[in-house]
Amino acid sequence: MEDGSLVILSGGQNTRMGQNKAFLRVRDVPIIEKIIGELGTVFKEIIIVTNAPHAYKGLQNIRIVTDIYPGKGPLSGIHAGLTHASLDRSLIVACDMPFVARKTAQRLFRQSRGWDVTVPVIEGKYQPLFAIYAKSCLKPIEQQLQAGIYKITSFYSQVRVREIDYSELNNGIAPEKFFYNVNTPAELEEARKMATEICGEDNIGEDNIHEENTQEDNSQENNSLEDNQENNTPEDKIQEDNAQRRSARQDKKYLQAYRWKAGIVELIDDPLAAESPLTVFLNDQEIVTLLCSPVNQDELAVGFLVSEGLIKGDAGEIRVRVDCERGMAWVTADKVSIIAEQTFLKRYITTGCGKGTTFYNVMDAKCRPVTGQITVAAEKIIELMTRTQQVSRLFKDTGGVHLAALCSVDRMILYREDIGRHNALDKIVGRCYMDNISVDDKILFTTGRLSSEILLKVAKLGAPILVSRSAPTELAVKLARQLGVTLIGFARGGRFNLYANEYRVLGG
Repeated sequence: MEDGSLVILSGGQNTRMGQNKAFLRVRDVPIIEKIIGELGTVFKEIIIVTNAPHAYKGLQNIRIVTDIYPGKGPLSGIHAGLTHASLDRSLIVACDMPFVARKTAQRLFRQSRGWDVTVPVIEGKYQPLFAIYAKSCLKPIEQQLQAGIYKITSFYSQVRVREIDYSELNNGIAPEKFFYNVNTPAELEEARKMATEICGEDNIGEDNIHEENTQEDNSQENNSLEDNQENNTPEDKIQEDNAQRRSARQDKKYLQAYRWKAGIVELIDDPLAAESPLTVFLNDQEIVTLLCSPVNQDELAVGFLVSEGLIKGDAGEIRVRVDCERGMAWVTADKVSIIAEQTFLKRYITTGCGKGTTFYNVMDAKCRPVTGQITVAAEKIIELMTRTQQVSRLFKDTGGVHLAALCSVDRMILYREDIGRHNALDKIVGRCYMDNISVDDKILFTTGRLSSEILLKVAKLGAPILVSRSAPTELAVKLARQLGVTLIGFARGGRFNLYANEYRVLGG
């Protein structure tokens, strides 16, 4: 991972397109998600500069900022991005470029050290909206903006500029395709036609770089990885994990279906929630195969093992490696529980719905009572439940996933989606365990049925309040009362039912 920022400019007026270009779909993926997925693994932070921040609330672990000099065009966006970036150098990229590639970004960035601007050149023409800018550009850019000069390259004469011919970046993608941007409906249609053929070329650019450069690039990459491993802070690790999760985002697929409505039949492309197996290994021993949504799988693997009692708080350092293509996750822990040793080589398959817990009988499960003294207004429960459901784009698109969210009394901290309600919650558990997030003053929200297994997961985690828009089971209510969990069901339509430990809900 490079020691820089990715800044995506998405502040245009979209007058020729008539809608937000960032969310136009090419090969069934919004362009901005394609850019994030492609380039998010390269840089330590991602920033989106936009004048419509509400449109991007559903994107996780991304900083959303607005122009400091609004209405001044892309130069103002570059200024805002560099101002808010926590690192010195940033790749600036426009939100309407569907064919960018990570290898090109890496090579460009690695040649930018010591320069204020590093910009690709095609036949003598700058490509300033896929270029590296350093914070040293801020003062000359601000002078141009204050003088009413908005051309991006107008300040280049005042700084050190490194021009790199596009052919030197050698990514296997023709320049007219790589730098193609979408401004009109006609250009969108052309991009969709190009996408089919560029898909093959993109693979060449990323994975099969021309032989004369492969050895040198691999050496550079290995050195970079070694440097990162030596100097990584916990925050770096979190940012790297977030980038890896974004790059693996393939949570829905489009398949054709016949829709019948009012006697009329039409053929449609229907978005469906993706489902894939994930086999989890603990210290190289196969534990379980989960059927899940293929995103945030590192969290799911750790969260499952924690929820099932296979690894505990004294497990020492936890290391996770996920192979998305093969559907495998390897978790390494310094210590494992006795349960884990007894279950080695036993194999289970579960979606995390139905029978989600595997390794114990719920009546034998031992949990300490939850003692968190958080209190929350009844109105806040409804507000937070509504807010968590609004962020779930995947549910809005497919109707086929569950949502889990971790909230404080006034804001949402984490949310995760999965085809299985247990899986969605385990992803929250995994992230909390990996990042050492305290939950004794937090609220957990879920869209799924409140079964005894869900209740036990929450009690083991130590969260004092559990809320769902769905119903609880009898055993879940009994366990909640015994274990000190405030249990709320049917939280929808401006109401909810409070089943256990009501003292934490003010006005409940």
